[in-house]
Amino acid sequence: MKFFKQFLYLLILVSSASIHAAVIEEIIVTATKREESLLEVPVAVSVISGVTLDNGSINNLQELTLRMPSIMMSEAQAATNIFIRGVGSGQNYGFEQSVGMFIDGAYFSRSRAYRNPFFDVERVEVLKGPQTVLFGKNVVSGAFNVTSRGPTEEWENSITAAYTPEFDGKEFSGVVSGPVSDNVGIRVAARYSDIDGYLENSLPGAPDPYAREQYQVRGTIDWDITSNLTATFKTEISEYDIKGGYATQPGFLSPAHLALTQVNDPNAEANFDFNVSVPSPVGSDPLFDGLFNNTNTQNMTLTLDWDVGNHQITSVSSYVAFDFEALTNNDHTNLQVVAGPQRQDSQTMSQEFRIASTSDQFLEYIAGFYYADDKYKTRLQASVDLSQSVLAGAFGTDRLGRNQSTTQRGETWAIFGQATLNFTEDLRLILGVRYTEDRKSTNKRLWYSDISTLDNAIPDATVRGAYNFVFGTEHNLLGVKRKTDDVPFAITGEWDAMEGLMLYGYYKEGFKAGGFEEDFTSGVLADFEFEDEGVKAFAFGAKWSLLDGAAYINAEYFHSEYTNLQVSTFSVASFLVGNAAAATSQGLDVDARWQVSDQFSVGGAFVVLDAEYDSYATGPCILDSTGNAPPGSCDLTGQPLQYAPDFEANIYAEYNWEVYNGWQMGLTGDLTYSDKFFLAGDLDPDYVQPSYAKFNATLSATSPDGKYRFSVVGKNLNDEQTSHQKNDIPLASFFGGKGGSAFSDPPRMVSLQAEVNF
Repeated sequence: MKFFKQFLYLLILVSSASIHAAVIEEIIVTATKREESLLEVPVAVSVISGVTLDNGSINNLQELTLRMPSIMMSEAQAATNIFIRGVGSGQNYGFEQSVGMFIDGAYFSRSRAYRNPFFDVERVEVLKGPQTVLFGKNVVSGAFNVTSRGPTEEWENSITAAYTPEFDGKEFSGVVSGPVSDNVGIRVAARYSDIDGYLENSLPGAPDPYAREQYQVRGTIDWDITSNLTATFKTEISEYDIKGGYATQPGFLSPAHLALTQVNDPNAEANFDFNVSVPSPVGSDPLFDGLFNNTNTQNMTLTLDWDVGNHQITSVSSYVAFDFEALTNNDHTNLQVVAGPQRQDSQTMSQEFRIASTSDQFLEYIAGFYYADDKYKTRLQASVDLSQSVLAGAFGTDRLGRNQSTTQRGETWAIFGQATLNFTEDLRLILGVRYTEDRKSTNKRLWYSDISTLDNAIPDATVRGAYNFVFGTEHNLLGVKRKTDDVPFAITGEWDAMEGLMLYGYYKEGFKAGGFEEDFTSGVLADFEFEDEGVKAFAFGAKWSLLDGAAYINAEYFHSEYTNLQVSTFSVASFLVGNAAAATSQGLDVDARWQVSDQFSVGGAFVVLDAEYDSYATGPCILDSTGNAPPGSCDLTGQPLQYAPDFEANIYAEYNWEVYNGWQMGLTGDLTYSDKFFLAGDLDPDYVQPSYAKFNATLSATSPDGKYRFSVVGKNLNDEQTSHQKNDIPLASFFGGKGGSAFSDPPRMVSLQAEVNF
């Protein structure tokens, strides 16, 4: 916190020395499905431009959210956690997403697809709070609205290369864009990166975990079919491979458990630092024969815009798919006890039609229809070897495979409409409503086998007799169905109180569909299904342009009440999914920017958050010192939500100046601060991320004609070690007592970057 205050004081001193004020370039967003100024949209929106992403070498969603208050994203072995204002979807493949992802109008329904790298992006808009009418489906906490760069009117080509010396990180990207005829433009963009892991593995013969290799290729075609009809087709493929397992390690172990790991490696430890001792050498053991985590994605989007009189008709057709396969080390030590081979496939096809009136009349409106067909299937195995545990020989067989298979199909359709009544030039009322219907059908099976590959796991009576009811009950549920519908709505008022000041307030009701627990193990049908989640939210905000357009302040007080909040908590050997009775997320969200001069700008954002369970008598319990869960449930009423720090802030500054013969230098820096917050769903104090501050900076030089750009990019320059994912170690009770694991965020990284435009 002291470092944060010193940095803020330095910005104030530099700002006070400015020569003259400039004007902030207008920021255009599509948060309301129309192109509007950021200062005219009645919702809290954080916007980051593609130029900022490029200059800061921000290549994925996790790096982006580390710099944005109240937004949390972390990659876990099973799924991706993403939360806004303390509300999100935990680790379960069956969850709809509380925070929606929309890329060029297409809805990405599964969190695994959120791991796509950011590349060649025009801007990223983060809408905070429920988006109940115009966006996709079931968006109760917020939405990412990503716009890719499209074809340019003139030919533009670029090549960029970057190198991170300490971790042998290499990155190459290229773009070709321009017109191929008077009415057709194309853009082709590609990126490849390869970087070593940042944890040092002390186990002999085992590589450092979390080495990553990625590539992404995107092609876009714009076609002006007629003077009032345009088509944009985009197709993209990407691959994200993790070698050597995730950057995870034991944060603590019982003395007996630690002693076992030190038999394999005398240097093994249980401290949260950048040193680990984890298996992965190829050929060492069939369970851990080369840990990996590979995700392949494909998506296509066709957008048609047709101007008809005073209306615009828009059609968005999309196909989003990914396949994921992994072999994970689930006990996070070198003992090779619990391996997690798994596979997931997902395909979503969607179609949206919208009709929008012009915006220069008393009544403005948007109406539309949405349909999505979503299919996914998973195949999971917990491959367990208890031969080194205190239970060796107790069951008659020490090696088991707990197998789970799930297939699901979901169909969603919705009709929606939003009308704006312009009573005067300064006073507006916006009314929106959406009818949504969700249908789901699923098959779920759990069976026991001896340890084998995913495709050859044959039911084994001996293993079933030994472990049935211990790690789950065998079951085979076929054709289980559910249907739900709801009518979310929103009422918003806007008032231009004075020149440059817009005040707004809204009330919204929304929901997120329930579903089936993909990691369901009890075999009791009543436990298989979880219920719809509902939200009632209101907010009051202001958008204020100051100093003749040289500065702005956006502020919003928000209050969201959730019923049947969907939660996922890990306990002993699996994730438990259920509904908390009620929770409230409320607070103050402020962001501001000041273009002090043509060369210098400063800005920042902060969020004060109070997010807690109003009623949760059936909450999960913290494991005791032996690593076992107490019987029954625990009352978490009045306790904070996970991923909900009381205060978060980010401040940044940018300064540009000429140095020699037209060469421009640029220096940007930002500082992020977060209070402590819980990382585990049971609110275990062993799994808290303490408060922290991180500093990032970029120094660049650009040639007079803009053809060349050279940069030094520093991330986490103060080398703060943090984690956005901590939890219990599976089956640690069999090895001497409770143990905890932590996923380490990246340490300090400094990259050299060169860009050529031609």
